[in-house]
Amino acid sequence: MRRGGNELVRPDGRTRRTAAALVAATAMLASGLGAAAARPADAASATARTAAPAAQSTTLCSVRPRGKAAAANPGAYVSGKRYWVQDDRFGSLDAKQCVTLVRHGRPAFRVSTSQARSPGYPVQAYPYIQYGCYWGWCTPGSNMPVRITNIKSATSRWYTRERASGTWNAGYDLWLDSKPMARGHANRAEVMIWLNATAGHYKLGGPEHTRKVKVHGTWFYLSHWRTGGNVIPGGWEYVQYRLVHTSWHTRNMHIGAVLTSAVRRHLISKYWYLQGILAGNEIWSGGTGLRTTWFAAHITTHHPVKINTETSPAGPGLTGPPVPLTGLHGR
Repeated sequence: MRRGGNELVRPDGRTRRTAAALVAATAMLASGLGAAAARPADAASATARTAAPAAQSTTLCSVRPRGKAAAANPGAYVSGKRYWVQDDRFGSLDAKQCVTLVRHGRPAFRVSTSQARSPGYPVQAYPYIQYGCYWGWCTPGSNMPVRITNIKSATSRWYTRERASGTWNAGYDLWLDSKPMARGHANRAEVMIWLNATAGHYKLGGPEHTRKVKVHGTWFYLSHWRTGGNVIPGGWEYVQYRLVHTSWHTRNMHIGAVLTSAVRRHLISKYWYLQGILAGNEIWSGGTGLRTTWFAAHITTHHPVKINTETSPAGPGLTGPPVPLTGLHGR
């Protein structure tokens, strides 16, 4: 996923300079429509991580500065400090995006403004809610990152409302790294679990070699391919599980079972570390009105894991050179 780089303001008030890392690539379906795109990879650059007032609605807007592709993307804690909502807009064809938080700090948000206008490639934004770690930054109290072999149970409840024009999806985003904590871009795999998407994403059945698989009693379309070679050396494995019967909510998504399924099919390694659980909307165009009305995630482990108290000492950000927004292909 995600953003370009300017000043990063962390919850502890310190700032750090980050580099822009933007990747845009897509899975081209049989008809040529881009079904899923690798989003820009800098998870936190230009992100204001400040807690929003709990008792009132708060709107967070990212606006692309004149002459620049990257935007300053604000975010806020919700549900105490258990979760983090990020207004993640990174595309050059999305001049402004806003998310509005729900009163009293509920784990929910809506896309109140989206000016995304990509014709289908690349994706322009991924506003999301986060539990755990991402780009070396963790929500307080989470027991992640966690090695897949140590996951006893990983589940999530997620309710959405998806009355929006344009091209978009609703999906979990799970990043895996070879190390316990990815200080920059996760280096091994990205596993997405799609609940729903606009019709064009589904009716064609997915890219070549897509197959139907059953995971914990639920049928998914499974696709996978290599992507991100222009972002990190060798890129990473992209694994996509899409619900066969689309839904606007999941009462109990068995994320651990999905990861185990990918391990058994030799798509990921059981020794890699799950960084965190993100849930949001990839937006190519339109998207105003998309909502997360409730989100919860919970992980139990076989063995104790160090509990994160807040941001990691290194903070999020990318130390490598910027990646161009254009000229990337393959996802």
